[in-house]
Amino acid sequence: MKKLITKSLLASMVVASPLLFSLDASAGDGKIYSGADCERHSGSTSYDHSSGIFRNNSTTQNLTVVCPVTKDVFAHNLNGGWIKLVDKSTTENFTCSMKSKHRNANGSWTNYWSGNMYSSGFGTHTQKKSFNGMGHVSSNSHYYVTCTIPKKNATNGSSYIVSYSATENS
Repeated sequence: MKKLITKSLLASMVVASPLLFSLDASAGDGKIYSGADCERHSGSTSYDHSSGIFRNNSTTQNLTVVCPVTKDVFAHNLNGGWIKLVDKSTTENFTCSMKSKHRNANGSWTNYWSGNMYSSGFGTHTQKKSFNGMGHVSSNSHYYVTCTIPKKNATNGSSYIVSYSATENS
């Protein structure tokens, strides 16, 4: 009886092990990134990307950032994503988009983008905005998110990115 139970357990483990240790991505391979993962691209040089957020501290200039996205499902599509932000500006909105850049055989570049997404105006609450997917990506594309963060409002404080996400379609 003891041998039968041992053999049954061993057989179950062998059958289940590929499920437990699979490295393949699932149908919705999504990742969430901290706003602090973004990097300054242009505009304001007065910013802070600590404590998990990326904040524009300039009262005179907007700030454009580039936020990297890990690509680990090759030859598939970018399904979409979202960004969480706090827009404290009473005069301007965030402008963000998800992008894919592909190097062609002749050395030129092809760019794809999700279209622009805008914040919903001033507030102290976190806004979650969605990006459309992009079906035109290739195995040698790389992904990223760009955002222009409005300048600091003298009364309400700095606008900032909390987090963002991207989901690959496998």
